[in-house]
Amino acid sequence: MDTLTELFTSLSPGVKTLISAVVGFAALFFGGKTGIKAMAAFSDKNITEGLMFLGLTIAIGAISIILFVAIWGLAGDAGQDLNSEFGLLLLFLQ
Repeated sequence: MDTLTELFTSLSPGVKTLISAVVGFAALFFGGKTGIKAMAAFSDKNITEGLMFLGLTIAIGAISIILFVAIWGLAGDAGQDLNSEFGLLLLFLQ
């Protein structure tokens, strides 16, 4: 984990933004694709397949949010104490 932390802290802000944008576009593409499949399955009254694709869509969104927070959290100069950096975010999550 220390190697990963050192890698992200050594990146420039432009590279961090590029990685975040790639993660965001991948999440939009794959999440949108599975979301459309979920809507198509629900419209065909295939509930189990629709729920499966809906779950995949939610999982893709959650993974992209976790990756975004990890990239910017580990990349911060004060990344050792994530509670101080994300204290405001934690207030909204409670």
